[in-house]
Amino acid sequence: MAKHIVICRCCKQKFDAQIEDKDKIWVMPSKNYYYHKNCYDDWTKKKNNVHSQADDDLWFGALWDYLSKDIKIGPDFVKVKSQWDNLIKKGKTPKGIYFCTKYFYDIKKGDPKKSEHGIGIISYIYEEGAAYWIEKEQKDKGICARIEEQIRQSQNREKKIVKKTKERKVKTYDLSDI
Repeated sequence: MAKHIVICRCCKQKFDAQIEDKDKIWVMPSKNYYYHKNCYDDWTKKKNNVHSQADDDLWFGALWDYLSKDIKIGPDFVKVKSQWDNLIKKGKTPKGIYFCTKYFYDIKKGDPKKSEHGIGIISYIYEEGAAYWIEKEQKDKGICARIEEQIRQSQNREKKIVKKTKERKVKTYDLSDI
């Protein structure tokens, strides 16, 4: 049978896409999109399991509150969001970004004035910050969970406040009596 050489979209290696090997060795989820079966399975797991949007929103909100209220750097939303998205694309987790920011400013006493209203430093200290929090968690079991619970409670309180302000009833008057 004639060889049908294709390139895997994940690992970029060439392979022979024989019909009898389909769904065992290779897959084609879309027309002319060839993948090794293992590469495709890993890619879909990574794509679907990294983190949820709600989790992402929680940690971004917590980071924003921390930057604006606790260390008061006057963060630039567009800059911080862009840096956040780039860090996520590079495989950093939302929770990790938050904790590394906290590590840099609270533990290492980083200078907020040098931040230029962003979180660019995180890509340089992420591994160091993660190692610190792992060690801290081993010494004091549950510290990260307690911090996470405080953040969730704070976010829930803020949601309740927003709901209360939105739910105000407007008085209506019947003008037909006049």
